[in-house]
Amino acid sequence: MPVSLGEWRVRIGTFIRRRKKEYDYNYFSSKLFNLIKRAKNVQSPEENNSECNTPQSRSQFDGPECDVVKESGSSCDVKSPGPNEVSHSESSCAENSSYPTANETNPLHDTTDVQNPDPRPCTEDTVDDKNIAINLMSPEYPTKSSQISKTDQPEVGTSESYSHVPAVVPGEPARIKLHKEETSNSAPSRIEDQSLGLSPTPRQDQTRNTKQKRPSIKKVTEYHGSPTCPLLGSGINSGEADAIKGNGCPDMSNILLLRSGDVERNPGPNDNPGILTELELYLLADGMDPSDFRKVGLALGSTEAQLSRFEKDKPGNSMGATYQMLYEWRKTVQESEARDILVNKLESIELVQLADSVRRGQVGDHIPSMTEEEIDRVAEDVKRYLALLLCQIQADPLNSELLLAFERIYTNLTLMEEDKGTKRKTALLYDDLLGTKVNGIYPKRLLVEGEGGVGKTTFCAKIAWDWIHGKGYKDFKLVLVVLLREAKDKTVGEVVKSYLSDNNPVTAKQLDKYILSNPDHVFLVLDGLDEFAVDLNSTQQIALITHNRLFKSGTVLITSRQWRSDEIRKNAYLRKVFAFIAIEGFSPENLSSYITKFFHPDKASSEDLSRFISNNAVIRENMAPYPIYTAMLCIMWKEFDGERREAMSKLQTFSQLFDEMVRFLVDHYLSKLTVPSADADEKLDENRSEILNHEIYIGCVAFQGLLKRRLVFSEEEFQSCPGSVDTGCKVGVLTKEKHIPSRRDRRHHSHSAGLAVQFPHKLFQEYLSGMYLASFYNSNRNEYDKLIANIIPKAEEYRYLLYFTAAQQKEIGLDIVSLLIRSKSEHRPTENFIVDVAFESQDQSVAKSVADHLYRYPGKTLEITGKMQVHTVSGHIFVMNHREPDDLIIRGSRGRTVSEDLAEFICSSRSLRFVAIVHVIHDVFYSVLANKAVDSKMETLHTQLDDLKERPAASRDLAQFICKMPHLKKLTLRYIGRMHDAFYSTLSSEASSAKIETLDIQLDDLSERPAASRDLAQFFCKMPYLKKLTFRCGGRMHDDFYSTSSSMAASAKIETLAIQLDDLSERPFASRGLAEFICKMPHLKNLTLCGQQSWDNYKLHDAFYSTFSSMASSAKIETLNIHLDNLSERPSASCDLAQVICKMPHLKNLTLYGQKRWQNFSLHNDFFSTSSSIASSAKIETLDIQLDDLSERPAASRDLAQVICKMPHLKNLTVSCGRRMHDAFYSTLSSEASSAKIETLEIRLSDLSERPSASCDLAQFICKMPHLKSLTLRCDGCMNDDFYSTLSSEASSAKIETLVIRLPDFSERPSASRGLAEFICKMPHLKNLTLSSRGNLNDDFYSKSSSLASSAKIETLDFQLDDFSERPAASRDLAQFFCKMPYLKNLTLSCGDCMNDTFYSTSPPMALSAKVLIL
Repeated sequence: MPVSLGEWRVRIGTFIRRRKKEYDYNYFSSKLFNLIKRAKNVQSPEENNSECNTPQSRSQFDGPECDVVKESGSSCDVKSPGPNEVSHSESSCAENSSYPTANETNPLHDTTDVQNPDPRPCTEDTVDDKNIAINLMSPEYPTKSSQISKTDQPEVGTSESYSHVPAVVPGEPARIKLHKEETSNSAPSRIEDQSLGLSPTPRQDQTRNTKQKRPSIKKVTEYHGSPTCPLLGSGINSGEADAIKGNGCPDMSNILLLRSGDVERNPGPNDNPGILTELELYLLADGMDPSDFRKVGLALGSTEAQLSRFEKDKPGNSMGATYQMLYEWRKTVQESEARDILVNKLESIELVQLADSVRRGQVGDHIPSMTEEEIDRVAEDVKRYLALLLCQIQADPLNSELLLAFERIYTNLTLMEEDKGTKRKTALLYDDLLGTKVNGIYPKRLLVEGEGGVGKTTFCAKIAWDWIHGKGYKDFKLVLVVLLREAKDKTVGEVVKSYLSDNNPVTAKQLDKYILSNPDHVFLVLDGLDEFAVDLNSTQQIALITHNRLFKSGTVLITSRQWRSDEIRKNAYLRKVFAFIAIEGFSPENLSSYITKFFHPDKASSEDLSRFISNNAVIRENMAPYPIYTAMLCIMWKEFDGERREAMSKLQTFSQLFDEMVRFLVDHYLSKLTVPSADADEKLDENRSEILNHEIYIGCVAFQGLLKRRLVFSEEEFQSCPGSVDTGCKVGVLTKEKHIPSRRDRRHHSHSAGLAVQFPHKLFQEYLSGMYLASFYNSNRNEYDKLIANIIPKAEEYRYLLYFTAAQQKEIGLDIVSLLIRSKSEHRPTENFIVDVAFESQDQSVAKSVADHLYRYPGKTLEITGKMQVHTVSGHIFVMNHREPDDLIIRGSRGRTVSEDLAEFICSSRSLRFVAIVHVIHDVFYSVLANKAVDSKMETLHTQLDDLKERPAASRDLAQFICKMPHLKKLTLRYIGRMHDAFYSTLSSEASSAKIETLDIQLDDLSERPAASRDLAQFFCKMPYLKKLTFRCGGRMHDDFYSTSSSMAASAKIETLAIQLDDLSERPFASRGLAEFICKMPHLKNLTLCGQQSWDNYKLHDAFYSTFSSMASSAKIETLNIHLDNLSERPSASCDLAQVICKMPHLKNLTLYGQKRWQNFSLHNDFFSTSSSIASSAKIETLDIQLDDLSERPAASRDLAQVICKMPHLKNLTVSCGRRMHDAFYSTLSSEASSAKIETLEIRLSDLSERPSASCDLAQFICKMPHLKSLTLRCDGCMNDDFYSTLSSEASSAKIETLVIRLPDFSERPSASRGLAEFICKMPHLKNLTLSSRGNLNDDFYSKSSSLASSAKIETLDFQLDDFSERPAASRDLAQFFCKMPYLKNLTLSCGDCMNDTFYSTSPPMALSAKVLIL
């Protein structure tokens, strides 16, 4: 297989540039002759069998030594070249053969005297000399173009026609003129490799079925634009050869390489090109002749209708239609088989060469590859273009002549990176743009989002600037910034081609091929996706790159407004591919820097404006972060006097800012025209009216451009209103610049250049479009309705257009919000969007309309999120004045104005009952809250605040707000340890006025802050209405907290206390104080003690337990929940805890768990013995206990059983036997059961399968208890059969009325199954039964239940059934069981479709005897 012609050209060009030495003609002649002779197969057997290293005579001009090549193609050793010889890497290898005989015609010089005494070594690759086109050139007459072989020769009008760029050596004349007349037998020069069995007859073109005559040398010369020297053996007769010889075939300075190894390693044909990629499909579509579209499509299985649809979808774009056809086809075949199928289909329709390029993975070789020198030249041209046209910043958006160097005015922007999992944004440094991993990998696609005017294009210019000046992106050979507003349907190569100088010969196709084939060397920056007029689902190249279908491994950064970027976010695949970055404009520091640079060197003006913005929160928060608005403010500040500067301070919306800006521009322009006269005012009004008319007409063109996503216009588009362009440019709302079209455009149009008209920024286009649209509301309502109806369904895209239109007139604002509310489009606008439009209108009737819509349902919650723009927050506040929500949630940091407005609303709202505040709020927020707290109707407040430790005023104000609110009943404070001490002192001093009933407080570390600790304790004890306190010690508390709590406990009104304890194991004083606080509180009824989190460990000093024991009789606690510390090695503490439990006179409900709720606790034996000895004094009625592992502790087991049975008031017992108990526990329970007062028992059993005695004792305990009415058994482990047999034998003595039992798998346990059935049916008082199983029950259960059903007293049965589909006997017995029970009234079956038909056939005959009321 031949190497592609394009590849050969690159290699030959590289060879020519590297070759510094001219080679002797005779040397190359001899090698060429040997090759020709080999091709004609005239070697003698002796010659063919000659060995390497055969000495031959050598000309004094011969190159370096080279051994001949064996017939097999093997090579010999390589010798070092001499001082005048070619280096080994550039040497050529030829066959060592005899010279031609006398009767042979040789077109070359006679070389009979040439000797080759030293053989030339071969390189490791074999000669690939088939189908190679050869040009001969001498030092005097170098070649002008490459001769094309039959294989590579183009044929006009077919897919085999590839454009070729001649290999030109500048500055050298044409080498040979050929005058041989055309004959029918002549053919293009070529060499056929007959040693490989190939015919010397030229291969006919298989792409068409017509016979073709081989053109003469002259015809070939004329076709290719340069004469060539033909070679014998390729269809050229001897006469032609003699003619060439007669013309003196010149000496060659170079020969077309026979081996690519002389320049670079030749990989040969690609035998395994891999799967067929989308890039190959794209290049194949680009190289395919349009006339072959239908033929290829039909061959691949497309229908005529599909092909017509492809053409209709891509009118005038045959390449796009072809690619779409290929892309749709590839989705219908296996990925691994696509290449072979395509090759076969192309060959079947005789597109052989196209099929061959697909087979070898060399699609696109018809486009010459760029050389390193060409790449470098392209890079220089691109840098020059970007430096001139992108990296000069127009500091004044309205003065196109004021251009500043990039570094002179550029100011850093704030970048935020979005966490895909949480959508939380974190700050991103510019230097880390391409160096931050997402999910462990460096993303290849970055989507940079930002609102209009936030600085997206300037950000792209920063990337280009850094690349141009070597400050970044050094790994890329090309950084290509493409302004999508100007791209239209062009490819990246076509756009970049317009960046190059006119004398740069690189074509757009070469650029596209290089970009797509070298993704690691190119960084694509696509600016303004929202300005891109192409459907992203199309097959346009940039759309394919955006969708990651082309240039997959290349790095691409795309900027966009959010409405268009949502097309990427909503694609599940693209969400995984892209990293999302937000540009949030200027930070306060960057804002100051920009203003300083703008006014340089006028320092006074920059300081005045900075101070003005700092003091005006609306401008600072709504406008100043946007570079374009900051630039406008700078311009107006520079020109305005005191009165107009005062007017600036009242600006609140974007529309107001543009109104003021355009009014200023008009006044500034008119001031230059006004001449003092008597009618000056009248003339001024006329001029102003005329300018307004021009602005509206300009708005008409602007509006049509927005609909088509066009931002650049020609002067001809403004012709219907003469003077509009000039007036717009003079006022400053338009700019004109010379536009030089591409060479392709110049070929189709007579003019070579024109003026491009555009707006200073897209926002100006949207503003004037809004003026134009609003003008129809009164003048032509039908036209207005028609236009606005097309805008509303795409509201997000036309966000700013709707802003500016709604602001023109109250009625228009009302109409727009009404249409938005009623919109039923797929992309229905959000509530926040509607609020934004209402805010821009600044009309109270519009606000009321929106409020009525937002809060039309009761219980409405308004959430101000951290992601919400300040503009939207202001809008919500604007709307809230008309209809108030019930709940308000505020998240994220807010500036002064918004904070003040929110605080005003919180305190003035008549309906607001719940407020949650998370994170930082401006100090003014707390100040307003403190001053107006008494007006608040809030009942519940939840706060999670950042650090206020260095903000005493804010801390003090927050405390006053908490205590002064007259209706606040529930308060949650998180992380308040970060507060200044003033917060705690104020809480203490104002506590008596607080109305708080429930307080949940989480503290940070106060261990080094005694005053704050004392004040907090006083706050708890002084509040007159506080009944429920949850106290989370997030860090260590100072001892003063516990001592103060103890001393003031008597005044506390707390009834329920939950404490997540600090570690007090080494702090006896604090432990004692905590115990005293608990016991002294006169109203405390419910106490919970646990660790920092309910699953964390905590430790208390023994002093806590001893003090608690000594004061237990004075405690008023009725319910105690303790997550116990490990007391297994602490007998004294264990004994004291037992006394606490039994001594408390009011304790009725006790829960004992380990540190982790699902784990058991460890107690010393003294706990159990002490509890047993004084159990009779305990007042406990309900006990929930997770038992310790007592399997090796018989005494403790016996004592625990006695405690359970001895407590005289214990009625409800829940026991979790998660660990093994000693047999003494069960035997004692059985022997003491008659004394137990338990009425409700829930027991989670451990594995007793190998313990018959324990099982028997447990069954007797259940049946012997005289007061037990409700039993819940959760048999997570297996029980011994004796358990069920004992239950059966003792059932008649059981007093159980309600039984809930969850069983293990009984399918292999017939005895246990029978025992359980007998227990259920024999109990004389059982009325309610719930039975479920984790497996199947044995058939004996159902047969026994059926036989004993008549004796059962069950009234309500909830039965979760097994799968009975294959069990007819069990199904029959179950049906009989249900129907035979004489008292059964309520039956619930959970069976699904798992019943056998026998169940249903048995039920009807017995239904008459059934007493079931509910089934």
